Amino acid sequence: MTMRIKLLLTGNELLSGDTVDTNSTFIAGELSAIGLRVERKTVIGDDMKTIMRTLKELGESSDVVIVNGGLGSTVDDLTAEAVSRVLGRPLKTNEEAKENIRKRYGKSISDENDGYFKHLIKQTLLPEGVTAIPNPVGLAVGFKTEIAGAVFYFTPGVPREMKVMVTDYILLDIKSIFQIGESTITRKIRVSGVGESRIQQIINENIPKSEWQGVDLGFRAGVALVEVKLTIDNQSKMPVLNHIEEKLRSLFRKDIVEPGATLQEAVVGILKERGGSLLTIDYGSAGQLAGMINSVENAGEIMKASLQFSSIEESIIWQNSSEQFRNQIPSHSNSSFEALVKAFLEKSGLDWVLAASPIELKPVNEDGRQAGKLMIIWGTPDLLTSREFLINRDSDLFYPFIGIAALDMLRRSLLDYPTDTPYYFDELSRDRLGKM
Repeated sequence: MTMRIKLLLTGNELLSGDTVDTNSTFIAGELSAIGLRVERKTVIGDDMKTIMRTLKELGESSDVVIVNGGLGSTVDDLTAEAVSRVLGRPLKTNEEAKENIRKRYGKSISDENDGYFKHLIKQTLLPEGVTAIPNPVGLAVGFKTEIAGAVFYFTPGVPREMKVMVTDYILLDIKSIFQIGESTITRKIRVSGVGESRIQQIINENIPKSEWQGVDLGFRAGVALVEVKLTIDNQSKMPVLNHIEEKLRSLFRKDIVEPGATLQEAVVGILKERGGSLLTIDYGSAGQLAGMINSVENAGEIMKASLQFSSIEESIIWQNSSEQFRNQIPSHSNSSFEALVKAFLEKSGLDWVLAASPIELKPVNEDGRQAGKLMIIWGTPDLLTSREFLINRDSDLFYPFIGIAALDMLRRSLLDYPTDTPYYFDELSRDRLGKM
């Protein structure tokens, strides 16, 4: 079904760069999962006239508009008042909004309340006649109304509050109003180690347009994975969907991350299935390996030990403080790193090891990018494998990419897939920097 869906985000912090917008990415992804696409996203500041004008413009050109932000209790939260002016209806105390705050704090809000509770009164005032959207995890309820024939949903800017409203109310309401049945089907394939543009190129080279016949292709690129989405709007297209999915799974067999939605979930799942145990070793990598694996529920069943050191030299002293041992193993050669990892693994008595260390780091440049070589070692007591990567990313992503690369090398090794194939951020970094 073709629907004109638009997003409107409000907040000076979004325009100044103080806050990075992740809310629209989530909303668009959830809509895409039921076969709907966002036509346009608009970001505006906290200005009453601008908000009013934009609401009118979007109402005249849309079927659905999801608005995010401006429902708080401070002076720059203007959304409810702007809607009130556009509709020509007064702001009135909404009983559901009052009850929501009472449930959160165990007391009612009234004009006589002092301090913190008194300023929450603003969050109980909604335009007359709107429908409140429940907020089970926060203070400000959302609301729904129509403007110029379009259905508007208003949500708070706090991500976890917005997400609950979208998944538990808004999507269901859109399905009901526009009679979107279960005929819409989306299949998702998560790919690691291959960039979005390269995935598109491979698809174009191997699956002609004539074979798609009503299957929509979409992408959702994350830090670690690219999600490839296949969507149909009618059950009759299932044979075509199955055909395309089978082809994609064949093309990207070694790159598809399963089971689970993340690399760490995939690694933990595979080791659980095989009954294997894991040792992680972080050498100056900010604890990325242990942190990412520990984020998976019940990861302790497979990760039996984790070691973290600020440098390879520190690990040598911890492992064997004798002068002879330190003299035999130079601190920053690849062989010394591998020898240390092997020694730790043998001492632990565990089945698998995953170790990572950044080497040859360059200072963060004026664009906020960090560059450096990364050494990853993984394997069993009988066979250890190592690989170097080059990373040139925004400084806040440099260390997460260490964990991403390491986990994917272990995943591929566990599945007996090659680990020496081109890797997208390594290739991209080498193109940008040349040899370090």
